[in-house]
Amino acid sequence: VPAALWTGLLCVCSSFACAIAPSLTFFLVARFFLGVASAAVLACNWLLTCEIVGSKEAAGAMRTMSIFFALGPAVLVAYSMILQNWRSLIWMHTFLLALTLLPLAYMRSRGLE
Repeated sequence: VPAALWTGLLCVCSSFACAIAPSLTFFLVARFFLGVASAAVLACNWLLTCEIVGSKEAAGAMRTMSIFFALGPAVLVAYSMILQNWRSLIWMHTFLLALTLLPLAYMRSRGLE
């Protein structure tokens, strides 16, 4: 849980930096860190899922998790038609990332690792 929480916090900070980027160079550097942190979050989440469900159910859990990575771009297209501003999309991304960290932060505060 600590690794998922810390990499998630790096995602939120990087996404926030993308949203407030004053220049293209700053945006690209922040986006690079967001990509690295997102890959780390993905690895942590898959590992935590495998530990929770066990070896017999791991394949099904991985398939279910992969569905969300396929649906994400489709949902983003729908939101981009509504918001029509790239900064608004990044602010939404930052908010949703922060929201997903709340359960991990709660578990960490209660010592449930």
